[in-house]
Amino acid sequence: MVPEPEWPNPDKEPLPPPLINSIQRRPPARVIRTPITKFSIYTPLSEDEIKKNEGDNEEVTSNAPPVEGEENKVDEDANKLPPMTEKQTRWVLQPKESKKLYVKFFSTKTGPQDQVLQFEIVGSYKNFNLNAKASCDFPMIS
Repeated sequence: MVPEPEWPNPDKEPLPPPLINSIQRRPPARVIRTPITKFSIYTPLSEDEIKKNEGDNEEVTSNAPPVEGEENKVDEDANKLPPMTEKQTRWVLQPKESKKLYVKFFSTKTGPQDQVLQFEIVGSYKNFNLNAKASCDFPMIS
């Protein structure tokens, strides 16, 4: 005779921890971008970033002309650009928020120059194109 099996009491046994599984899909391959050669994107630094970067040796540029003579001229302050960095390539924006960026153009060839600056949103696979057009000419006497 085979004895009857002893079944555990489900009310007294502990439950195993929950197990969550998810399927992750591989993102689509990114389109190879053409490198930006004629334009540079600069991001103005906030006051907190300026103070933080003073201790570091990160390159912070200011394209403002040097001030000579009077320090409190209104016209000079209006033309002065804020300290900027070229190293920042990612910006976190809240809904309806905007960020001012400065684009610098440099070319060794004369004539019209066109280039496409591409941006994307994290989580979206759509590229947003900004067509940058500039013209370069050197001073000459005719």
